[in-house]
Amino acid sequence: MKRILICLLAILLLTSLACKTPEEDSSAQAPQNDTVETPQNDTTPAPEEPEPTMPPPPEEPEYEPLPAEYLPLSERVLGEWYADEAGLVITLALTEEGYTLSVPGTDAQTGKWEAKDGVIVLNGDEQNPLTPIGDVIRFDAPDLLFTREMPTVYVPADVIADAKEGSFDGFFKAQFVAMGECTILAAAAEEDAYVYIEGTNVALGGTRFGNVIKVFAAAPGALTLAEPDLSVKLELQQDGFLRMTLSDAVIYLMPAVVPGTEPATP
Repeated sequence: MKRILICLLAILLLTSLACKTPEEDSSAQAPQNDTVETPQNDTTPAPEEPEPTMPPPPEEPEYEPLPAEYLPLSERVLGEWYADEAGLVITLALTEEGYTLSVPGTDAQTGKWEAKDGVIVLNGDEQNPLTPIGDVIRFDAPDLLFTREMPTVYVPADVIADAKEGSFDGFFKAQFVAMGECTILAAAAEEDAYVYIEGTNVALGGTRFGNVIKVFAAAPGALTLAEPDLSVKLELQQDGFLRMTLSDAVIYLMPAVVPGTEPATP
């Protein structure tokens, strides 16, 4: 009986071995190899880091310029200054390089200057300095007062080309005199000419003429006198002045009241 059981077990074992497939047999006998993947080298370039930038410099604070009175004298007087001498504009230009003094009709004077003990010395002449006083500069030799403002000068108006004979009638006194490039006040030139006109009869007075009466010729827009020792042309201007052209000067006469006919003062 025992022998029969052993034989049955042997038959069952053989049967189970014969029923296995080759794949099952190999998988049972040989364990599968676990493969570990090695990471590939990453070839993506790293992002570039931005270059460091310097911060902008701080803005300089804005300062108000110093008032002129706080500047040194050598800086305060720089620029152009003007003086009115009897209607003649005199210009004084002070720069860091030197000075220029310009008078119409003459050559400009140039040289060096310096600020010394509160005054301006031209070319080392300490005996005749220019003295700054507030917004003006005083010059004692000659007596001039310079300011920053250009003086108002007389500019003759155009003549009335079609002025008629009777439109000249009236009394006129010298106000300005033009000699060459200079036009100055008549009083400064000691010019006291006056004219009284009625039609073509003209009374000429003053130091230049004495007291004479002449008969002028009526020309287009003018009255003229042509004598060997006296040549005069009278023209009316649009500003009401009478222009008198002589051989050596041009006199601008302003309408005035005939002497002796002024109204009585109450």
